[in-house]
Amino acid sequence: MPEITLPDVDPFFKVNDWGDALTTGETLKMVHTLWFSEYNASPFMAFLTDKPTEELQEMLKSSEAAEKSIFDKLKAAASEWEAQAAQTLLLEKVLEYVRTPEVSHTSNEWKQIQGGAWEISNRVYQMRYVFVPVPQSKAVRVTWGIVYNTPQQPENSRYTHSWGDSRYIARQDKKPYDSAEAAQRYIQGRFNLYAHLFTELSPPVPNDCKRMFMVNGHLLPGYTLAPPERTKEEAVKDLLDCLEDGDVAPPTPEPDTPSAPKQKSAAVKPVQPAAKKKSGPKKSGPVR
Repeated sequence: MPEITLPDVDPFFKVNDWGDALTTGETLKMVHTLWFSEYNASPFMAFLTDKPTEELQEMLKSSEAAEKSIFDKLKAAASEWEAQAAQTLLLEKVLEYVRTPEVSHTSNEWKQIQGGAWEISNRVYQMRYVFVPVPQSKAVRVTWGIVYNTPQQPENSRYTHSWGDSRYIARQDKKPYDSAEAAQRYIQGRFNLYAHLFTELSPPVPNDCKRMFMVNGHLLPGYTLAPPERTKEEAVKDLLDCLEDGDVAPPTPEPDTPSAPKQKSAAVKPVQPAAKKKSGPKKSGPVR
């Protein structure tokens, strides 16, 4: 394509490049739009209007081809940016991971916290309860709950609520009791049911909630995952694999002729369950 010597006057076009933007490790935007301005176009038009139509058409095709070649170079430069931006993104995510603060906990001991509530917690589980007296009576209302003690997620300072209701393992809100003693017995029973969760400072994390203890898809340091639960079919298969050939009874051969139906036996009276022996109180940790 022959070079076009353009007049040295104000250009006949305007460029809109307001869409250009760079967010490191995230977004590259380059949006350039050319607008034709007829106020300054006359000198440029006059420079080319005397050329034959065929020549102008060839010049247009050549200019479009050169433009596409430049576009290909820009795409190659964009690919180079993508590779570099990926490194930036990875470094950002790793820094978010290593800057994640350690969760606070009571080291599996009951401690009273703000508002009069009591808490026992470790790196994975947290249980709290509070008694609220009913005015002009001995009755109280009990609110308690057990949640996963989830670490802070990036850009979420209120990490205790970052997973919503999925953090809760069990809870009860404002359950009424006639006295504080009755409420205390109730809470002690609830704690006895979940006391096994508070025997280690960093218990294994259940697989179905492992994402709560990850940052950017990577398990935080000091945490371990509980082994996945086996299905019933896997347990039966493992049991059969442990049996030797002699341990399996041979199949009973089918009788040549059908046997007569057995006479119905007399009805059997149900056996009453034996009373459980009373045992001393469990030392599962005091609930104040």
